[in-house]
Amino acid sequence: MKISFLSVTIAVSIGLGLGYGAYQAKNRIPDFLDRPRFAVVNLNSVVKANEVRVVSQGKHGEEIIGEAEHFAKRLKEELAQIENECDCVLLVSSAVISNAKLP
Repeated sequence: MKISFLSVTIAVSIGLGLGYGAYQAKNRIPDFLDRPRFAVVNLNSVVKANEVRVVSQGKHGEEIIGEAEHFAKRLKEELAQIENECDCVLLVSSAVISNAKLP
């Protein structure tokens, strides 16, 4: 069974094309991995849940102000921790205008 010159030429061309494509893809992987990742946080629901919790505990006046200050400090710390754990940029859901689904 003879292999024609055309068959060999096509096979070599396809092999070279695939090899070059793999080489180019390998060079682009670090660029892809270094892109920032994003996650969306719905702060409105977090704040509302805290408001419901505070009201359900029957707190009033100065107690609510103290609780709000404590909540704001904890929220800032928790958001920083989440950002570090997921190694991503957190976006506030009300600021995201996109049809893309983000985590």
